[in-house]
Amino acid sequence: MMNSSLALDTPLQFVKGIGPKQAILLQKLNLFTVQDLVFFFPRRYDDRRHLPKLAELKSDTVYTTVGVIVSVEAASTSKKGKTLLKAVITDGTARLTVVWFNQPFLKNLLKSGTWILIRGKLERNMYRELEFWASDTECAPAYSAQKELGLGQVMPVYSLTHGLFQKKVRDWVSLVVHETLPLLEDPLPSTLLETLKFPSLAQSVLQLHFPTQGQAFIKARNRMAFEE
Repeated sequence: MMNSSLALDTPLQFVKGIGPKQAILLQKLNLFTVQDLVFFFPRRYDDRRHLPKLAELKSDTVYTTVGVIVSVEAASTSKKGKTLLKAVITDGTARLTVVWFNQPFLKNLLKSGTWILIRGKLERNMYRELEFWASDTECAPAYSAQKELGLGQVMPVYSLTHGLFQKKVRDWVSLVVHETLPLLEDPLPSTLLETLKFPSLAQSVLQLHFPTQGQAFIKARNRMAFEE
């Protein structure tokens, strides 16, 4: 049974939506308690406020873009056991073939009509055709794509292990951060925070997970670096 209130030392398996199986996956990232997840900061951020259109993409440049799946090819497997998935997507400006190399866990998520947000770059295949090789992928049904894919927002991107997905990790982080912020004890005295014009620990943690504006994010990052 999940706890209705969380403590910083609560094991992650008791957080709503995680459970024992997902907790084992999180342990591979050295995440064992709620506190571990609170201080599990993103490895990077995706600015999804102005994503490029498919027709605007150029080869050999890393992009984050979005489209809806038109068709999906049957997965192929090499003699070495490596999988290759392909799908055609569109955003109304162009059609594009997307390739996923050795990401078999996506097979059941890639369906016609599903919206996907992908990060990767255009490369030419052996036939000199342009294909988008995706390294990161998020999927959402059409009715909730705007919200689930964070379109129009700056979104945190976390380190993952096989079996974990960005949306799930974001949901878990959001839950534990918002519920435990009042429990965070700031090691810096208020007088020092005022002198250095630093935000509180709670404000910094919230800003580093879910940035709202550039200046506040920079102050939060500087404050956390000051303690290291």
